[in-house]
Amino acid sequence: MNGFQRRTEQKKNNIMKAAVELFEVRGFKHVGIPEIARKAGVSPVTIYNHFGSKDMLVHEVTKSTFSEIIEKFQVILKKGGKFPEKLESVLYLTTTLASRFQGELFGSAMLGDAEIRQLEETVWKKERQKLIVRLFNQGKKQGYISHKLSQKSIEIFMEIFRRGIISDRSLIGAIEHNPKLFHDLVFLFLYGLDGEIAPV
Repeated sequence: MNGFQRRTEQKKNNIMKAAVELFEVRGFKHVGIPEIARKAGVSPVTIYNHFGSKDMLVHEVTKSTFSEIIEKFQVILKKGGKFPEKLESVLYLTTTLASRFQGELFGSAMLGDAEIRQLEETVWKKERQKLIVRLFNQGKKQGYISHKLSQKSIEIFMEIFRRGIISDRSLIGAIEHNPKLFHDLVFLFLYGLDGEIAPV
């Protein structure tokens, strides 16, 4: 990579970084190209040259966000440790993702965008599903998950748990500010209300 290519790549990275920081605070809808340009230290024309439009910049940020979470998921699976701790980390990542960019990442307007919806289906859902299979296979090997349970039933139960939390932004806020509460919810996820811990 020559000097020109490095400078070009650096500008693109600066634009992405500035966009992510602004989107986190104010969401996608309320941030414009001129504001992103000022924060990135470039001209609006430079942003259009790199991304073509604000929509394409949002698409790149969305794709990058999904990839970032998948990478974190993979790190959790690779490291040693017990299944309950790994499950808690994974559930926290996937549920709090819904609060990113002021809750607009999975908002109806965003998923009404065909390209965003495709990213959500291919980059996020399919990769997440593969990783969940690996996670629960680890749980079975460690004796925390019954071998009698089908993978499909586990996936559905996990999705019910996740969707139940993300259905109300106040619930996401509660667990983000109270790690002990989320720990208790994961305990309920695994062991139920009676708290019987009996790996099978």
